[in-house]
Amino acid sequence: MTLRLSIDESGEVTDAVIANADPPGVFDESAIAAYKRAKFYPALKGDAAVRSWILVKVNYESRP
Repeated sequence: MTLRLSIDESGEVTDAVIANADPPGVFDESAIAAYKRAKFYPALKGDAAVRSWILVKVNYESRP
């Protein structure tokens, strides 16, 4: 699965959408919920923090 995340100037996730998922719809809600709580370093333009979009690859593995 790949998530597209909008990161604001303070590093908070302001939007999260599924860019692609296989299988679709199975882990969407849990991945979005987890990454909406994440904190990132914001992108910089010069010395100033700016809003940005990033792609994050998420792998789910089943445990026996």
